[in-house]
Amino acid sequence: MLGAIVWVSVALSLGYLALSTLLRQEADFIFRGELQEHLLELAGIVGSEGPTGVVLLQPLSDARFLSENSGYYYQAERSDGALLRSPSLGGARLAFKNDPLPEGAERESTIPGPNGDVLFIERSARPPGSPDLLRIGVGIDKSNVDYVASNFDRIIGQALFVVGGGLLLAVLAQLQYGFRFVGRLRKSLAQVRAGEASRLPESVPTELTPLVRDFNALIEANEEIVRRARLEAGNLAHVLKTPLAILMDEAMRLDSTGHRSEGQRVSLQCERMRRAINYQFARVRAAVYPRGRRAATSIGPVIRSDVSALSRLYASRNLSFEIQESALEAVISCEAEDFEEMFANLVDNAAKWAVRLIRISATMDKKSLCLRVEDDGPGMPKEVRDRVFDVGERLDERIEGCGLGLAIVRDLSTLYGGKAWIEDSPLGGAAACLELPLVQR
Repeated sequence: MLGAIVWVSVALSLGYLALSTLLRQEADFIFRGELQEHLLELAGIVGSEGPTGVVLLQPLSDARFLSENSGYYYQAERSDGALLRSPSLGGARLAFKNDPLPEGAERESTIPGPNGDVLFIERSARPPGSPDLLRIGVGIDKSNVDYVASNFDRIIGQALFVVGGGLLLAVLAQLQYGFRFVGRLRKSLAQVRAGEASRLPESVPTELTPLVRDFNALIEANEEIVRRARLEAGNLAHVLKTPLAILMDEAMRLDSTGHRSEGQRVSLQCERMRRAINYQFARVRAAVYPRGRRAATSIGPVIRSDVSALSRLYASRNLSFEIQESALEAVISCEAEDFEEMFANLVDNAAKWAVRLIRISATMDKKSLCLRVEDDGPGMPKEVRDRVFDVGERLDERIEGCGLGLAIVRDLSTLYGGKAWIEDSPLGGAAACLELPLVQR
């Protein structure tokens, strides 16, 4: 738009100068032609009457020579000084050049007049039947010429201003029309990122079609990479989990045959391996799935299922699980398996430290869910609340675990565009907070 303003301004300015020059020349030509006509007329009607002076045999056809300050003048002078002046001069006199002209010759000059400079044409003429040679001339105030030229300039300027404004509006309309398709592409690309569309629409102007096709080819290539990555991750998980299940079965067999300590050691290491495998493949599953294209997960069934399982697991401790209804209503943009992994780790961690009560609640805004899992245990010192999310970090070695639970929660929540943190709970213990994006409908 700035370029259009510059070039239109330059073009119109040059056009204005060219037209103004041409019209001034034309106005000057018209006025000189008019003076020539008046001079010829004056030469035909001027006479010399002996000693009485110079007279007009009949009035001039243009009445402006009769009006004072009209700017139109004539003057005739005989060699003996007899003088004839137009009434428009108001008693003033125009100064002829000192050097006389040959008979029939003309001369154009600019001389002083009663109201400024006068464009003056003079000639030497001999009236019919008169022996006297007269110097006659007609003139016009240059201010009249300048006034007409200024009017031309004003009209030209106004016209070109309107033309320039129209051109700039046309350029603006053209730019808006062209760039509205770019705006549509931007919205379409945002829809692809949000999972609301799988491809960019190809109903665009011809100039943008190659760009759209390249974008769609890139999207297809990325989807193929993601599909292969997920397939390979699933295959690798299956390959690892089968031998791991065999090892755990062997550990149970050792335990049942009297080798309790050996069986427990193998079982503990197998559990750590299982958690580590689940952790790494949950990261892969979340990382390779395009953000916004994840399945929508209703958290209510997951929360009820995990709480039911953990309440049976910790039945010997008589723990109470309090679930607020607000925590069951959200639909989040997250894989169900990944949310279950995060939630189960939070509740399991709370159950290890709780005395009697675990409370599960949630708050929501337009874009995200904040899930809180609180316990009435001893709480967590502020200086270690960030450190507990590190892999392998354990606050108390006496508590069973392998230091991966909260690390899984932090990493998975980050991959899904959320976050996890620890804060104080009104119950007296710690509150583990998990923020995840909601499905945008």
